[in-house]
Amino acid sequence: MKFKGFVLAAIVVMALGPAAFPVENLVVKLFVTTVRQDSPVEIVGFKYPDSGPSYPDRDDNDFEGMCLTGGYCPKVVLRNTTGKAVTAVGVEGLYGNPAEPKDGTVEHLNREFQVLWVDNVRLKSLHVIAANGEAEFGSNTLWPFAAAGIGTHELGSSCVHVAIVVRRVEFSDGTEWMYDSNQNAALWRDSIPSGTASSCQTSPEAIAKLKSLGGSWSGPAPSYSSNETIDSYSVICPVKKPGKDGPAVVCAW
Repeated sequence: MKFKGFVLAAIVVMALGPAAFPVENLVVKLFVTTVRQDSPVEIVGFKYPDSGPSYPDRDDNDFEGMCLTGGYCPKVVLRNTTGKAVTAVGVEGLYGNPAEPKDGTVEHLNREFQVLWVDNVRLKSLHVIAANGEAEFGSNTLWPFAAAGIGTHELGSSCVHVAIVVRRVEFSDGTEWMYDSNQNAALWRDSIPSGTASSCQTSPEAIAKLKSLGGSWSGPAPSYSSNETIDSYSVICPVKKPGKDGPAVVCAW
């Protein structure tokens, strides 16, 4: 499984607790992968966002729409393996701490966030993916600062692993396919890169600091792009002291 990246500065503000702790020693690792899933629409992989500088304002009311098809966000590449056109498709991310034990309580079972939902109404087209065809769509939540922010705040973990799955598919003949959420644990666990869990141990002091995350913001747009499709990517986010607002997680992608 290969991991590639380009520079993306992303800042997540961390609120300081009363206990002294060397937050500058903290590093958050983000892993985003595909899964081996029995679905009529396959996730081929990911593509980087298009290069700037003509990025829209993230406060724009239609940013999600521009993100979906405008090339401004990390992209999910989908392949329709059937002879029917796909008119709607939903994709989600399963996330958790790779160091969680395989037996015992598996808290990650219901940890999900929406990656994208796209239908032919939003695209103003007869189909989302043509029969036996491929398509790619941008997702705002796949920016490293967003994915790492969601996971770190809830998990209090120095590692966040996100497995991307197809949740729902609607076809032009009126039929639909639904993902069985009982597969969550197995799919998520099987998609963790080898050796990841052993590097994801987090001390109680670090957990308290990471869970005090107050919010997240994106930094500058990427300086370049690539049309290559990759099956996974990883991001290292060290905690730094960028200014008067205190310690922050800064993601370089």
